[in-house]
Amino acid sequence: MTSSNLERWYSRLQPPIEGIYRAWAATASKRLSNLLGSPLKIDIAQIDIAQIDIMPVDALGGESGHSQSQDATMLDYKLDVPDSSDPWILRIPSIFVYQCIDRLLGAKANEPLCPGEFSPSRTLSSIDSKVASYALEELAYPCLDAWQIETPQTSPRASLQLVDEFKRQNSIGITFRISLGVSHTKEVPGPQWQGQWLIPESLVKRQFGRLVFGSDQPVVLHAILARSTIQRSELEQLEVGDIISTEQLASQAAEVACRGLSGNMELLFRGEPGVYKGTRALRLLG
Repeated sequence: MTSSNLERWYSRLQPPIEGIYRAWAATASKRLSNLLGSPLKIDIAQIDIAQIDIMPVDALGGESGHSQSQDATMLDYKLDVPDSSDPWILRIPSIFVYQCIDRLLGAKANEPLCPGEFSPSRTLSSIDSKVASYALEELAYPCLDAWQIETPQTSPRASLQLVDEFKRQNSIGITFRISLGVSHTKEVPGPQWQGQWLIPESLVKRQFGRLVFGSDQPVVLHAILARSTIQRSELEQLEVGDIISTEQLASQAAEVACRGLSGNMELLFRGEPGVYKGTRALRLLG
């Protein structure tokens, strides 16, 4: 799948991907709420095609692979999935990561931390990263479940770490909002942040059949030359040799359709009927 193909198929890819991430948001919200000891809710804000530059850790003020300056408002984590050629990127606000660390280290849920409480010189050390991973894995692993990604039991399910290399990739970006409450017994609105999943084209290509057609099995295409509506009484009287006229001109393009996720016939292309190497064929026009 090329970038142009990703754009062309995006209108059909967007609904099933949205369904995947709404399921992810519900599961991740519950798991993080239990882990942090206060109500947390994740909402999907937007899904779109994104071309991103993943910045290396050392370019953002930290020591590559080990620390990250709080001056960088967003942290990029790459999720290396076995048998996947490109990493998934979890782009998350640094202040949310610090919030998770402090909650996990014993900060009271009814005393929310404010951005001003963080020292500008505070860095995400290797120990902090290990603590933060408990929370970030609660975001990552439900995502694998929602995509139905299976990995061998003998190997780690995935590796989540700060980005340590520069790479440009075309992705589908899923923007989400995180709302954290300050009471476990009463949902009081607390701080809110915005994060993003960046899903590489390679995953979309691998899951294309499932996303668009609901299955990886071969797709049956239907060429619809023309359509006609007649009365049922007329249909009963049709005999071999009768001519059924249509409102479609002979010069108009035929339709190429398939059965989609809904079970209905969905238009894929328009084409010009003809002959190719002695067989009937359609030249796709658009």
